[in-house]
Amino acid sequence: MTVTTEGVKKKNKASDGESTDPVQVVREGAIAASIWRRQSPSGYAYYDFTLSRSWNSASSGKMGYSKSFFEGNRDDLLRVIEEQGGAIHLLRQALLPKSACLTWCASTTCLRTMSCGSAARIVRTAVD
Repeated sequence: MTVTTEGVKKKNKASDGESTDPVQVVREGAIAASIWRRQSPSGYAYYDFTLSRSWNSASSGKMGYSKSFFEGNRDDLLRVIEEQGGAIHLLRQALLPKSACLTWCASTTCLRTMSCGSAARIVRTAVD
């Protein structure tokens, strides 16, 4: 299986002008990590992610999403979590000069080397 990263094209706006759609979705089979750009009340911007599992009822034809997972979802979950770390890093990299990106990654426990020469880790990632 291959993990694919897809950009989210539609932009729904909340009443405060914030986008209510994820900035990116990383998917492996039925498992998806939706990446969100957030901002704290103090103005600190960061990215975080939520995990979901899509399902389809064979008897009723209903489709939906769940925040619960089965033991059989383990490998897909691990791949999606690892890939979202890289996706968040690339989103963050686009906002920062290369020197800031390298400095931030040097201060973390890195799991994955990225194209900028630094690395991403699997955590909630802050944006300066």
